[in-house]
Amino acid sequence: PPRDRHAPPTASMTPPRSRPPGSIPPADHRRILLLLSVLLSSASSTAAAAAVGAFAPSPPASDRRFDYYCCRRYPSRRRQPPPPPPRLRFCPTVPLRAAGDGVDDVDAGADADFVVSAANGEALGRGGGGDVTNGAEEDAALLPPTRETRRLEARLMKSMRETCRKYDMIEEGDHVMVCVSGGKDSATMLRLLMDLRSRLDRPGGTRFQITAVHLDQKQPGYDGAPLVTWLDSVGVAYKIVSEDTYSIVKDKTPEGKTYCSLCSRLRRGVLYNVARELGCNKLALGHHGDDAIETLLLNAVHAGQLKAMPARYHSPDGNVDVLRPLIGCMEEDIRAYATLMNFPILPCNLCGSQPDAQRSRVKVLAGTLDALNPNARRNFVRAMGDVRPSHLLDVELREACGMDGRTGR
Repeated sequence: PPRDRHAPPTASMTPPRSRPPGSIPPADHRRILLLLSVLLSSASSTAAAAAVGAFAPSPPASDRRFDYYCCRRYPSRRRQPPPPPPRLRFCPTVPLRAAGDGVDDVDAGADADFVVSAANGEALGRGGGGDVTNGAEEDAALLPPTRETRRLEARLMKSMRETCRKYDMIEEGDHVMVCVSGGKDSATMLRLLMDLRSRLDRPGGTRFQITAVHLDQKQPGYDGAPLVTWLDSVGVAYKIVSEDTYSIVKDKTPEGKTYCSLCSRLRRGVLYNVARELGCNKLALGHHGDDAIETLLLNAVHAGQLKAMPARYHSPDGNVDVLRPLIGCMEEDIRAYATLMNFPILPCNLCGSQPDAQRSRVKVLAGTLDALNPNARRNFVRAMGDVRPSHLLDVELREACGMDGRTGR
C-alpha cells in the first residue's frame, strides 16, 4: 500500500501474514517447554505460578500494527477511553463561596463581620468568614446530586438566566438585596442567584453583590434559627430585621377581609427602608410564574384589567428596581427542587391561613388549566410576554404602538 505520512515511523507498512488457524507462534515454543518441565518435575506452586505467568506474553509488535490498521479502516473498533468520573458538587449546607473575599461586604469601608444589636433585634452577618464552624457543616457531605436535582436545577437556571438577560436585571456593580421570607421560592431564588454570581465572577463577566434580608414579623411560634443556620452555611451576607407587623395586620384588618393586601404593603415598606440603609439599588422578590397567572386572573375577573406582575419595575417609593428573577419558572419545579435540596421552610400564620381568600380560589382555577393542556400554565406565562395589540380592544395601547387606535392599521 502507499506510504502514509501519518503512520508511526517504526511500524512496517506491510500488514503481517496471517497464521493458519490453531498454529502456535514460534516465540511461544520456549514458554510451553518451560511450563511442561515445571509441571512434570512437581515443582513448587510458586514456580508453577511463575511459569504460568510467563506463558502470558504481551501482544507482539505485529499485532499492535494490525490493531493500528484495523482502527484506521474501521473507526468503530477503536478503543474508547473510560468515561470520566461524575463531577462532585457541594451539598447545600456547604458554602458556595468562601465569605471573606470582600464580594459580599455590606459596607466596603466598614467591618462587615457579625454584628448583633440587642436593642432592635437586628443582625448583620457574613455567613462563614472563611471556614464554617457551625453544626450544619458536620452533616454536610460531598455527594454527587441526583439526576432529578441536576435536571430541575438546569431548567430553573436556564429560565432565570433568560429572564435576567431579557430585562437586564443584573448589571455591573449592582448590589442586590434578596428578600428571603423562609419559603421555598425565596430560598430557591437565593441559591440560583448565588450560583449565577459564581458563574459571572470571572474576567469579562458581570460582578455584583448579594445581601439576603429576612423580616421577622413577630408571629406567634416563630423560630428563625434553621434559616439563620442555613444562611451561615451558604456563605452569604445577610440581615435579620425584626418588625412587629403581625399585630398591626391583625388589628387593622376588618372581620372577613384578607390579610394579604395590608401585610404586603407593610412588609414592602420595611424592605424599602432596609434597602436604602444597605445601599442596595435592586431588590429581588421570589414571585414565580404561577403567581403571575393568579394575579392576571384576579385582575381580569374582579377589576376588569389585564394586569399581572412585571419582571422588573422601578419603585419611586424606595428608589430601587424591583426584580422577579423566577417569573418564568413554575411552582411545581420550585417545590420539587426545594424538597430535593432540603431548604429550611418557616411556617407563616398569615399567608394561606384564610381558605376563602380569592387567591386561593383562583389557584384552584389555574390548576384546572392542565386538564386542557399539560403545558397550559407555561403557555400562559409565555403569552404574557407575547401580546398582540392589534388583537386587543385597548385603543390607547394601539396608538402607543404606532397603530391607528380604531382600525389597528
